[in-house]
Amino acid sequence: MKFTYAAYVEFVETLLANGYVLRHLDQPDRMPPPSEAWVMLRHDVDMSLGPAVEMARREAAHGISTDYYILTTSPFYNPLSGEGRRAIQDIVALGHRVGLHFDATVYPDRDLDGLNEACRREVDLVGDVAGTEPVGVSFHRPIPELIGSGPEITAPWPHTYAPFFVRETEYCTDSTGRWRYGPPDERDAVRAGNALHLVTHPIWWAEDEQTAERRLGTFLAAEAARRREAVAAELAVVPE
Repeated sequence: MKFTYAAYVEFVETLLANGYVLRHLDQPDRMPPPSEAWVMLRHDVDMSLGPAVEMARREAAHGISTDYYILTTSPFYNPLSGEGRRAIQDIVALGHRVGLHFDATVYPDRDLDGLNEACRREVDLVGDVAGTEPVGVSFHRPIPELIGSGPEITAPWPHTYAPFFVRETEYCTDSTGRWRYGPPDERDAVRAGNALHLVTHPIWWAEDEQTAERRLGTFLAAEAARRREAVAAELAVVPE
C-alpha cells in the first residue's frame, strides 16, 4: 500500500464497500466484537498540524470521519498558538474527532495518580482548544508498560492501547513511515472481514509516492522556511 492520499482513500472506501463500518474510539465494552467488520482510523499528530489538516480534508471530501490525537507537549508545534488553534478547529469542522496524544515520559517521576492528573489537564486543554469533548487518549512513543495497560492513567477517557485495541483487534501502524507489521491491505484479518485498528501519522503521507527519507526531507525544508518567515515577521524584517 503506497503512502499516498489516493491509496489511503481507496483502501478505506474499499473497506466500506465490503461492509466495514467506521468507528470512533470508545470504551472497549461499548465497541463491537473484533470478529465484526469495523475499522477505527486513528491519526497521531507527532510533528506538524499542517499535514494533519490536509489528511482531514482528503477524508472529509470522501465522507470519512476519523480521530486525530493532538500532542500538547510537542517540541515541533504549539496547539495553543493562533495557527495551532485554527488547525485543530479546522479538523473538527471537517467532521472529525480529536483526542489527546499523551507523552507520559514528560512526567518521569509521577506515580499513577500523578500521571492521571497530568493526563486530565492535557485532555481539558485539547477540549478547550478544539471546542468539543475529546474522544479519548493515545500514547506518544509508549513505553512497554503502557501497551495493553488498563484504564487507570487516562480515566475516565478510553485509550487506544487497551488490550482490546492492540491485542484482540487487528492493529496496524505506519510508524516511522513504514508498515511496522505489514500493510493493512495484506492482513488476513481484513481479508476475513474482521475489525481493524489502523494508525497513521499524517507526516508520512503525500500526493505522490515518496520514500520516508524524502518525505521527511520535504517536511524539514518546508518547516525551515516557515520558521524563517515567522522569525522575519516577528522582527518586522522582509525575508530575502
